[in-house]
Amino acid sequence: MPILTKLLPPAMMAALALGCYDPDALVERARNHSVRTRLEEVELGRFYVARPRDSRSGEIIEAQLHLFGTLPHYRLKKVGRELAAQEHVVRHNVILALREAPDEELADPNLSGLTQRLLGVINQCLREAPIESLGYYEARFTRS
Repeated sequence: MPILTKLLPPAMMAALALGCYDPDALVERARNHSVRTRLEEVELGRFYVARPRDSRSGEIIEAQLHLFGTLPHYRLKKVGRELAAQEHVVRHNVILALREAPDEELADPNLSGLTQRLLGVINQCLREAPIESLGYYEARFTRS
């Protein structure tokens, strides 16, 4: 019997603790976490740029890109409004960045340098730098 009296209080406390929870709070916490971490795509536009003629080879590089950015779902509406208001600035700066990008960035199969360049340019146009990553629906470079 003495062992039972020593084990009974902790067992009762454990049973009480396991039975005491707020299911609504747990669901709300899981929902908030899901909304905060769910990423959405926002279209950034199609861009066509004919870069200046190369002085050595005489070639012109043409770039055709269709860009999208990813950001958390909860910022989608705010960023969408800001992108609509700043569309001309974003477009102008992306075109300039494409024209000024070194040939090595365009030749990289992963486009990692160009991606970072364009992401920085786009985020400079937006107040809170909300675009987390940049992707390509299409990326085509041709020499002529």
